Amino acid sequence: MASVLDRIFAAKRAELEQTRRRIGLDEIRARAASSAPPRDFIGALKSHRPAIIAEIKRASPSKGDILPGLDPAGVARGYAAAGAACISVLTDPRFKGSLDDLNTVRNAVDLPLLRKDFVFDPYQVYEARAAGADCILLIAAMLSEGDLRALAALAHELGMAALVEVHDEEQFRIAERIGASLIGVNNRDLHTFVTDISVTQRLMRDYRGDALLISESGIETAADVARLDRAGARAFLIGESLLRCPTPRILLGDFLYALDYQSGFPLAPSDRSAARKAGQRLRVKICGITRVEDALAAVDAGADMLGLNFYPASPRYVEFERAREIRRLVGQRAQLVGVFVNATRAQIERYGQGVGLDLIQLHGTEPVEEFFGWQVPVIGAVRLDPDGAANRAPCWGHYVLYDAMDARLHGGTGRRVPLQWFRGRDLSHAFISGGLTPENVAEVAALRPYGVDVASGVESAPGIKDHLKLRSFIENAKSAG
Repeated sequence: MASVLDRIFAAKRAELEQTRRRIGLDEIRARAASSAPPRDFIGALKSHRPAIIAEIKRASPSKGDILPGLDPAGVARGYAAAGAACISVLTDPRFKGSLDDLNTVRNAVDLPLLRKDFVFDPYQVYEARAAGADCILLIAAMLSEGDLRALAALAHELGMAALVEVHDEEQFRIAERIGASLIGVNNRDLHTFVTDISVTQRLMRDYRGDALLISESGIETAADVARLDRAGARAFLIGESLLRCPTPRILLGDFLYALDYQSGFPLAPSDRSAARKAGQRLRVKICGITRVEDALAAVDAGADMLGLNFYPASPRYVEFERAREIRRLVGQRAQLVGVFVNATRAQIERYGQGVGLDLIQLHGTEPVEEFFGWQVPVIGAVRLDPDGAANRAPCWGHYVLYDAMDARLHGGTGRRVPLQWFRGRDLSHAFISGGLTPENVAEVAALRPYGVDVASGVESAPGIKDHLKLRSFIENAKSAG
């Protein structure tokens, strides 16, 4: 029975014959020769630490659509702003990709680009260069040693790099024999599509050569990258875990900052500057904003996020037009989070689009399906009782916010959460709330959550912020974080 890779290879041969009939070899060679000079793919990877090749792909044959409505240019610009070293563009039609996507990304960003496809013929190498690729992928599981050597040599002749992808020991030895400068260890078996990141650890264990080693597939968390870095990986190709988030640039920025302190290696200065625009070590969210003057005081003091409460029963409820005014005056100086309690999707979409919300926070008893399908990231609230028992599992949404349990209130309780519950947990995508004040926020920030959230702890009355407390809270949080 033919494997997944065998079936793909057969389809690729048929596709290439059709392409050759439309555009001859001489024509595609001429287009390659007249394209802009290639960028230094290997140099870009060596100049970043950690070096992430962020991927753009529309779908997976095994999992279907990844990010519906994906805009390749927009995602690429976000990746560049967040600190990616290079970008991979999947051009195979089984992944709903095309060379048009590669061209679009080439016109949008200056980062070096990998054409990720099933390359087996010199025609495709010229085709990649003509579309603006700076590197091609060569899959050892699909090609003979002679073909790998010849295609890599042609890529180098055209000024491109060649990433030789391996999955087992024999393929790794072949990559070494042909003198590959870039060796990618694919943690996914292309014959079965089973993924296991321990493949990287096994194959890199005794390697002492000069090739730059890249780990690919199945990388979901900063902890995965730290683990693979210790195994010898120098760069990481990451796609689906970024693209499952409606705003991949935010997740990539957060991911890089999490790596900075979880994996033990510092970001390069250029990466730190870029990633700071998309993610910080500790974000401060001031919730329950009801007045323009409080919003402006919060951003002046350094708040990263402002929470606007659209739950009518809350004493911190803010009217639609007031929220729009806050958006207009705050601009992009802080992200606006809309807080909703058991609202309908239509209500949330109206406020999200009308106000211009950057995130939404679901703080009620919403069913699991309500956490998916939004155009902005979702913060899912989880309430803890004094013993650490939660009202729901903290696995939904792009971020989780932990608050104190109160049967009568949805937030703003002024009660402390049990800090002992958080110790030893991965909080890289978690906000901690509940009873925070300028005096105790440092203790919480020291746990290294993604962010801290405060409402009543900086108020003189419900919905009325005390500007001195605001400033003190933000300063103490950021100093400790």
